[in-house]
Amino acid sequence: MSFNALTEKNVYIRLTMAAILAVVFAATPIILFAQSIQLPAPTPQPPPPPAGKVSATLKANLDRHGNASSDAESRKKAYALLLEGQRHMWTGTRTRNRTRSFASRRSAQSSFIAAAQADPRLAEVYTALAELEISLNSQESAVDEAIALGELAVRVDPNNFGSRRLLGRFYSYRSRIGHGSFDRALGEKAVENWEKVAELDPRNAEAWAFLSAFYGRFGKEEKRIEALRSWLSSAAPLDSQFYSAVMGSSETLSPVSASLKLGAALMNAGRNAEAIGVISPIVVDNPDNATAAELLKDAVNSADAATAAAAVEALQAAVYANPDNVGLMVILAEVYERTGRTEDVNSLFTSTVERLKASNTVAASEVHAAYGDMLYRQEKYSEAANTYRESVAMRLGDGEGLEAEEGREFIIDVMSRLIRAERAAGNDAGVEKAIEESRKLFGKDDLFADRQLISYYRDTGKRDRALTVVRELRKRTPDDAGFLRLEATLLTETGKVDEGVKLITDMMKTPPAANPQRSMLLDDEFSNYLFISSLYSQAGRGKDAADAANKALSVAKSAERQQIAKLTLATAQNADGDFAGAESTLRSILNASPNNPIALNNLGYFLIERNERLNEAKEMIERALRSDPTNPSYLDSLGWAYYKLGSYTEAEKFLREAAKHDPSSATIQDHLGDVLKKQGKEDAARTAWERAVLLASDQADVNRIREKLKNK
Repeated sequence: MSFNALTEKNVYIRLTMAAILAVVFAATPIILFAQSIQLPAPTPQPPPPPAGKVSATLKANLDRHGNASSDAESRKKAYALLLEGQRHMWTGTRTRNRTRSFASRRSAQSSFIAAAQADPRLAEVYTALAELEISLNSQESAVDEAIALGELAVRVDPNNFGSRRLLGRFYSYRSRIGHGSFDRALGEKAVENWEKVAELDPRNAEAWAFLSAFYGRFGKEEKRIEALRSWLSSAAPLDSQFYSAVMGSSETLSPVSASLKLGAALMNAGRNAEAIGVISPIVVDNPDNATAAELLKDAVNSADAATAAAAVEALQAAVYANPDNVGLMVILAEVYERTGRTEDVNSLFTSTVERLKASNTVAASEVHAAYGDMLYRQEKYSEAANTYRESVAMRLGDGEGLEAEEGREFIIDVMSRLIRAERAAGNDAGVEKAIEESRKLFGKDDLFADRQLISYYRDTGKRDRALTVVRELRKRTPDDAGFLRLEATLLTETGKVDEGVKLITDMMKTPPAANPQRSMLLDDEFSNYLFISSLYSQAGRGKDAADAANKALSVAKSAERQQIAKLTLATAQNADGDFAGAESTLRSILNASPNNPIALNNLGYFLIERNERLNEAKEMIERALRSDPTNPSYLDSLGWAYYKLGSYTEAEKFLREAAKHDPSSATIQDHLGDVLKKQGKEDAARTAWERAVLLASDQADVNRIREKLKNK
């Protein structure tokens, strides 16, 4: 099969033979030999061995020769033939005639083979043949042959730079480090060769860049960080085509790319101060680099106040240089907030909005909405709601408002936040007013207001009213998978899980042709089994949940889906009391993906619930949280870990943060109540538990929390 045919068959292969050819010839510079060597007159060469046989022939020749040095005459002849082959190569690259070019390369191959036969210990010949093989053979087997020739070169001379880099490149390509299913064994071979390249040339950016990627795959975070630092201090590379072809078209070997990857790696390792030091200069030098700005924001969000303060100067300089960059301004405001500079926050938002109102209403509305977010984080819910309303009014007054797609999306998003703020403030009248405002804004046929109303009823314990609204909507949109599943969920929450599961299984029995307009999701067997498993888990029927998860696993085609099914299965096993099975399932995921945040969080939480290995569990949850610092589930898990360890102040901090990001979680409110009770904050604990009772869907949970309220 041709190489190009393979690329069509296997999606992960992104390199064409032409792309490989364009880069491998840069692997080894042409060697300049002593001028005293006299080139013999070109002589007709025998035809080369058939494709794929050159390496085998030369290996046999090398085996016969052994480690003995060739005599002086043989070495001289070999060097002369090597130079002749290089001359043929030079001729082939100078002509535009493809036939002549190919003939010149064939002549070069013959000269190189003759040179290897004259002196089998001349490593450069095997390297030259390896490079040449790719341009002569359009089959995928050319890569195997090039690797075999490269291995001969390093067998003769382990320090042969050209072949080490060539082997590093081809093993990297074959390992699928950038695309597809990663081959660890080939990745280890790539590392072996790139480490040698880095040893021979400590400032080789390509070697360090690939090594950092492989170390990351192997979970060697410290070595990855060291490699990234070495990449950052390396010489600027002239050739980055191969790296981009293997790792992705957007990937480069630039110092900025190295800095961004280093900053992210340091953050993952919890070294936020170092991360801020690496990322800040990029933001200052290039304020429009959105990736750098987002990384800096994440680093600041994960850092303590003292560490976050280190980013202030860099952000101030960046905002000063680019005053219309709303994203940077918001990040600076968040840093002010983290460091307790409340007056600076208010001044920055107010002055920016006033300045932008006259020239850029769209930007002004976005900044004002961000100000509302900050007020919400400070638990100033009523002020936040008013700010959101003002932001929407600004956008509607822009002249485009709902007519422009971006404007519509912005207003929908801000109205969602407005409703959330009114709910957090306990202002039921404000919630209903905002929902009706939404209905008037978007029209009676838009489902936004109805979705918000369902969520409101559901989160305030009015599930029967939510179910009524959902059933009315299903009459209007019978093929909407979301509303079907929402009805099944609400039935489960009201103690009717079998009725909810029947809705899904009945739908699965209906042939797609019977409802050609229905959502494709309804016919996805894998996701339907996962959903059924979640319903059973929610109802506390662990065995049924595990059975459904195993069915999902049996129909999962991709590795990603298999991992999702295993996560669901572990939850079901834990609910069924099969703790060993749940841990084994999650460990199998972590063996393949050591930094999978969901597996880390879930295993950590399961251990905490059983009061087992609490410090290990906390460390796993912290690793999960580093990948997603605002995830309410991870924040809740970490808060609960601190509670079990007796660190109640820390526990309250993380649980309150979790509640900000998910005010509708009964579990978070229940945990928060327990923590507050331990601290002697009786009234606050009662408030949290009362809210948990309203939010809880399982009657057993409701009864358990009510017992706490009775015994308070």
